[in-house]
Amino acid sequence: MMLATVVSVRMCRMYIPYGLLASGIIYLLSAFYTIDSSTFSTMFARRPFRSQHGVSGNLTGTTCLGTTNSTQNQTTCFPSCEHGYFALPGMSACRPWLDCDEISQIRITGYLKKGGMKHVLMGRWENQTIAYLRFQTTFKNHFSKYLANYLLFQPNPLFARVVGYCEQKCLIVMEYYPLKNSWMLEEALWESNLVHSNSATALRLQLCVDYAQIVAFMHGEGRIMCDTNNLSKLSSQYLLTDDFRLVAADVDHLQEASSPCPVWFAKDWRFVSPETKKMSRKKCTHVVGLQQRACADELKQLQFKADVWKMPDVCLLYLSRNPETNEIMDARSERVAGYLDTLHGRCKLRDPRKRPDAVEVLSTYLRAQKELFAPE
Repeated sequence: MMLATVVSVRMCRMYIPYGLLASGIIYLLSAFYTIDSSTFSTMFARRPFRSQHGVSGNLTGTTCLGTTNSTQNQTTCFPSCEHGYFALPGMSACRPWLDCDEISQIRITGYLKKGGMKHVLMGRWENQTIAYLRFQTTFKNHFSKYLANYLLFQPNPLFARVVGYCEQKCLIVMEYYPLKNSWMLEEALWESNLVHSNSATALRLQLCVDYAQIVAFMHGEGRIMCDTNNLSKLSSQYLLTDDFRLVAADVDHLQEASSPCPVWFAKDWRFVSPETKKMSRKKCTHVVGLQQRACADELKQLQFKADVWKMPDVCLLYLSRNPETNEIMDARSERVAGYLDTLHGRCKLRDPRKRPDAVEVLSTYLRAQKELFAPE
């Protein structure tokens, strides 16, 4: 019952990505993998995903989140809304995204993060704590692109919730996640008194599943996150929800995979794939027509496989591996790491064509969940 205790609130709901992605995954799985129907349905079990094409703010359902710690499990429910509307825990109705006038009334209460591109502040709006993203004015010409990335998949359970924005002032308001980002996972587990709990190992593996699910979803939409060239940077772009699930939050550099990503902040060349440097210089502008399309498709697949190269490091971080010593700190997680060792070895093959894709990684993580933490 370990896994059910941790994630029962969200695992019971069906999450279905865009139709093309879902049908494509069904085809791939049926063609290459042997997965029973219960495991396949679990692959997409998460809060409901509402299309961004909704035109009204009418209530489309209810989202319930659990707050997980060692002493109690609490559930908070609030409306699920259409694109252009939001609801936060404690709210009983959907509201339109906040506009510039409403955002100007937010009271700033402190700093969460200072970066070269933007500052992330904490604020209060109608008795709600929110995250307030203030982009530097030097990036004003690029802000519309960044904003489009944040709004692209709203609302989606795999992405942090947008509350509003003010394009004139380069501001975006997001839901606040008090457990912070996944680079701070160990601290969050200690503060929640979960680090030594019986459910901690299942919770850690669930984060691997969540990460693989997000990567598989983005690949299905033909997109990648470019600013992910060291482990601390990548993991800090994903936030922990109150029930220790993962959401993608920092999507400034989400882009089409058919365009090359520049190599930013690559402090550890062992973390990025061997082909990363060469791939960042690959251009498809020197060819036209079908050759250009073939070039772009090749680049897209290479960048997908470059993401797969990083997936073992992210999962092992969640399984308590110390990035400095490479030791698994939580002895109970060693069994999970051992189960995944063959898959992770394939992810690190130097030939990107021989690596699995993100769907196969997700499939194997789900199989590990079923075999290692199935209810007795």
